[in-house]
Amino acid sequence: VDCDDLSFNAGPVQMRVLLQNLIHNAVAYARPGVSAVIRVTGHRTDEGVALQVIDTGKGISEPDRQRVLGLAICA
Repeated sequence: VDCDDLSFNAGPVQMRVLLQNLIHNAVAYARPGVSAVIRVTGHRTDEGVALQVIDTGKGISEPDRQRVLGLAICA
């Protein structure tokens, strides 16, 4: 997790679940022959903190992207 000197408050249970899900998905949806790598970065915004997740997985298909992102925003 690369957040430089960014400090923010988050529930420890929610952060654990978030990181477990990121790791699980990166491994489960890894591209053949490519090591699973996850990069989480964060920065302050006017609304609070924005986290960005980039991994080496095969990605989310366009039809599923809105559904998945909608669930993530509401969670």
